[in-house]
Amino acid sequence: MNNYPTVMMTADEVAYYTAEGNRRTNFAKANGLVNLHGTGGGNQSNDVPGAGAEYAYSLFTGLEWTGRGSDNDPGRGRHKGPDVGGVRGETAWQVRWTRTQFLWLQEIDDPSQRFALVRGGPVAWDMIGWLWGYEAMQDKWFHEQRSKGWRTDAYRVPIEALRPLPAVGE
Repeated sequence: MNNYPTVMMTADEVAYYTAEGNRRTNFAKANGLVNLHGTGGGNQSNDVPGAGAEYAYSLFTGLEWTGRGSDNDPGRGRHKGPDVGGVRGETAWQVRWTRTQFLWLQEIDDPSQRFALVRGGPVAWDMIGWLWGYEAMQDKWFHEQRSKGWRTDAYRVPIEALRPLPAVGE
């Protein structure tokens, strides 16, 4: 049992984010895009839960789900807009999904953005925590990935180092 807040989704909510995840996969495949792992773009095993994590965080915070991008989209990195929030003066968030005990940031991520970590799916989503990009991009968490064929090196932050996520109205 964990002590993280959990968002439970309805069947309609699961269908909604699944459609967006599938759109991302199809977009990447149709455009021959490559993801950050250096493999062919469009991977439903990442695109669908990634979209689900973003939507779950939107439900948790009450902020608008603005994320229509993914690791496969051309705008990825420092110029990528927020996944959640950032509309009408709202706090903007990048949302990451994981099946591990780490928040992963890439070298190309913007250190001035907030990064929220969500774990779970397809119905139950745990709100793990968050850090500013500059807090996560420390030498002690640097994880060399290029030698493994990835397009970029990464920072692997243990979940114990994250702050609790703010809920609606916080």
